[in-house]
Amino acid sequence: MNSPNRSFHDDDDQGEVFLDDSDIIHEVAVDEEGELYTVACSPADPLLVATGGGDDKGFLWKIGIGDWASELKGHKESVSSLTFSSDGQLLASGGFDGLVQIWDALSGNLKCVLDGPDEGIEWVRWHPKGHLVLAGSEDKSVWMWNADKGVYLNSFAGHEASVTCGDFTPDGKTICTGSDDASLRIWNPKSGENIHVVKGHPYHTDGLTCLALGCDSTLAITGSKDNSVHIVNITTGRCLWFLNMLCIGMLLLSLFSGSLLSSPWAATGGLDQKLIIWDLQHSLPRASCEHKDGVTCLAWLGASRFVATGCVDGKVRLWDSLSGDCTVEAVNPKAYPLADAQLTITILDLVQQAANYKQLKKGANEATKTLNRGISEFVVMAADTEPLEILLHLPLLAEDKNVPYVFVPSKQALGRACGVTRPVIACSVTTNEGSQLKTQIQQLKDAIEKLLI
Repeated sequence: MNSPNRSFHDDDDQGEVFLDDSDIIHEVAVDEEGELYTVACSPADPLLVATGGGDDKGFLWKIGIGDWASELKGHKESVSSLTFSSDGQLLASGGFDGLVQIWDALSGNLKCVLDGPDEGIEWVRWHPKGHLVLAGSEDKSVWMWNADKGVYLNSFAGHEASVTCGDFTPDGKTICTGSDDASLRIWNPKSGENIHVVKGHPYHTDGLTCLALGCDSTLAITGSKDNSVHIVNITTGRCLWFLNMLCIGMLLLSLFSGSLLSSPWAATGGLDQKLIIWDLQHSLPRASCEHKDGVTCLAWLGASRFVATGCVDGKVRLWDSLSGDCTVEAVNPKAYPLADAQLTITILDLVQQAANYKQLKKGANEATKTLNRGISEFVVMAADTEPLEILLHLPLLAEDKNVPYVFVPSKQALGRACGVTRPVIACSVTTNEGSQLKTQIQQLKDAIEKLLI
């Protein structure tokens, strides 16, 4: 997942970005005759998206321009993998027909077709500094081509089953591949030499499902059907240690190492309904983030401390890796008006001040009383309340009393602002003629009113 062009602030753990129906700029029916298998976002153009699926088709789309699309023709079976080159100039598509096709990302024109594998393409990756493309196949092989010239450069043979994951290291000097044969292989991309084979005790006992590489190109972290995660030193080929996930179903992972964190961290997820954040240096879990269903995909958001997860329940959630809090969850469209990230911070700050000045009533019942008594300045509700219907009388009553009301994303964050450790689903800031908060309250009421226009 490419990081979206939004900012993330490290000094607060409230939701930095949230998704609801109002965030949908345009909805387009794609791959109607089959499932959607792969999505890629251009690193150079935030509006350019590629999709591929089970109808043997791929498309280039422009977000917000629903009637513009360029069909990526030529695959004879499902499009299984799509990825843009690091400079965004080229797009590679891999299919279950064993072909990799290279497209001009700007025009959508086909530049060349790369063949070689006898069976379907599992994944495609670009070299981090150029137009070399790498692909792993169900036929146990890995292939590398020069996409600019459309020529074969090298192939890597040795795996005994489908090559399920792989990539160039961030420095571009090494290739790591994982297979359904429960092995990790480390290759020299120029010579094709198999430098290390990591297999057998104490490594995985079943096929690899995912792989991530540290930004310093020294660590590989792999997940497997055996529900374990292993850390491997790429230089020596030694298995350093492992994590037993005890999860059910396919394991997913992502690795982060950067200036925000003092040591490499990993995020793992699976159908056990958990996202776990790991401190790799100390071999310890930092946070366990519970979902309501299995985790199907995850990614660190750029160089931030936030991890995004997709879940079987159809929701996208954003997690703070430092606190383990869910800062964002796709919200009920009935939670309207919903404050944006900056307004949420302002609201929660004022709620906290109101609690200190004894101008706050916590809970839906208490908020209702303040409205009925005519002493409410404004009402704040949590959009992640379940079921939301237990709050929906408050907007009706507030409108009847001509009192501003607003939703914020998180009941946990609202609880903290109210000065309690438990979640709070609603609160009301009350009137006080001599209050030192009078100016701030009026400014916030004006900002809330603008949301309703």
